[in-house]
Amino acid sequence: MEYYNRELNGREQKEWLFFERFKMSLHSERALSRKTQVAAANGRALPLATVFSHVLRFFRDAAIRDYGQATESEIGVTDIKWVITVPAIWNNAAKQMMREAAYEAGLASQREPDRVKIALEPESASIYCKSLQDIGRDEERISEAIQPGKRYVLADLGGGTADVAVHEILPNGTVKELHCATGGAWGGTYVDQNFVALLERIFGADTIADYRAEHPGEWIDLVSVRFERSKRLVSRGTTAHVELPHSFHSFLTSNGSSVEDCIVAAGDVNLNFRRGVLAIKYPVVETLFKPVLDNIAQHLKGVLRNVGRVDYLILVGGFAESQLLQAEFRRQFERPYNMRVMVPSQCTLAVVMGAVLFGHNPSEITSRRVRYSYGIECVDESAQVSESSPRRPPTAHDPYDSSLSVSPIRSSIFARREPRDEFRRFAVFVEKNQEVGVDEEVEHPFLPFYHHQTEANVDVYESDHEGTRYVTERGVRKVAEMRLPMPNSHLGLDRVIEISMKFGLTEITVSSIDRSSGRKVEESVKLDFLRN
Repeated sequence: MEYYNRELNGREQKEWLFFERFKMSLHSERALSRKTQVAAANGRALPLATVFSHVLRFFRDAAIRDYGQATESEIGVTDIKWVITVPAIWNNAAKQMMREAAYEAGLASQREPDRVKIALEPESASIYCKSLQDIGRDEERISEAIQPGKRYVLADLGGGTADVAVHEILPNGTVKELHCATGGAWGGTYVDQNFVALLERIFGADTIADYRAEHPGEWIDLVSVRFERSKRLVSRGTTAHVELPHSFHSFLTSNGSSVEDCIVAAGDVNLNFRRGVLAIKYPVVETLFKPVLDNIAQHLKGVLRNVGRVDYLILVGGFAESQLLQAEFRRQFERPYNMRVMVPSQCTLAVVMGAVLFGHNPSEITSRRVRYSYGIECVDESAQVSESSPRRPPTAHDPYDSSLSVSPIRSSIFARREPRDEFRRFAVFVEKNQEVGVDEEVEHPFLPFYHHQTEANVDVYESDHEGTRYVTERGVRKVAEMRLPMPNSHLGLDRVIEISMKFGLTEITVSSIDRSSGRKVEESVKLDFLRN
């Protein structure tokens, strides 16, 4: 950002591709695909996966270079285990895009996937807080919190998202998740958006849009550096001071106006301008912060209603440095909920430092809670399947050639778009908010749909609800596809294929076992959450 703002002239800034806060695209884009694009500051767009791969490749090269300079020794990319942190509220497609971007950047490959680990940001921060020693007042209090039997909410408040995790320390010192990770798009950048709306109210939306287009570097400096600095320092009842760029004054002058004239015309006594600095008094400051803080606070209160006793609320992330946020959350949570609100002195580094610890010891987290119910589409043999159903002796050029039948154990698996919805059952593997151990496998046996079948195309669904029965219900979405091998077709319909899923890791993994021959033939099955 500094190079873009300080070193490039206006013509170069319009030609270069500067991507800011593009990480939020992975949260806001529901139908994420490999073709999803993100726009640069000059309006040009690139595939989102390409942007991420360039960023990861830069970090790869910088890490290897800096390590070599610091140790005067050589290290290769295959000598390193890479940990990539992601918000806990990201869906599986977003996590998969990060992994594929890591492969494209050369950090790992499909043949060696274990060189990259995906770490959840609030979990990483929790591990960091757990590692703190008594080296200062904040750390001393947090070391008291991270003790066996203690329960705490950890809120990772970043620029784009607010991630909330609820943990309990077990007697052996490991961490158990008490509630599935939750959160929303309530990061500090939404205060920035409210600041931009304030500038548009003062100077006019067209004026701000034109200035952004002509001076993209100075605009980024105004919002992401100058206002960011003020945003962290302002506290309850105080005035925020934001220095406006010289180019902004010149721009207004060239259009026959001035900062002073615009502020007078706005008619707000809580705005002032003196010596190049825009002064925003607290009544207006509060309007910038309040919607964002209210969203986070209401969400935290909802989580607390679900989990019962909690001893501490720990705030980490860049937005947690806001003095106004800290004071407001102490006011809303300490006395009303009989808990202590704590902020580590290095709260902005909590995630990255915890990620290193997680990379060395992933077993710090012993169990997690899933955010959705997960299952696959199948045909229930308890329903009456008509003679025209795909579960019949095969014929030449059968249009359902890759369908399957699944059970527990006597339901037919993976019907391909049965005409009647009662056949499209949701074979559940795990229910929403269910606790699953890190190494726990959920297994279900299934049967083929055709005598001659050698593979099946399986659709994986997620549901917002517990107790889902059909994939056609509201709140149920197809999220992935997988191709399942079924090689022993000579056994016809009486083959048992056992599908095993792991949900306790940061990414869902799947394998299958063909038990029909009396011996285990295990195959790794690739889940694909991304659209092409």
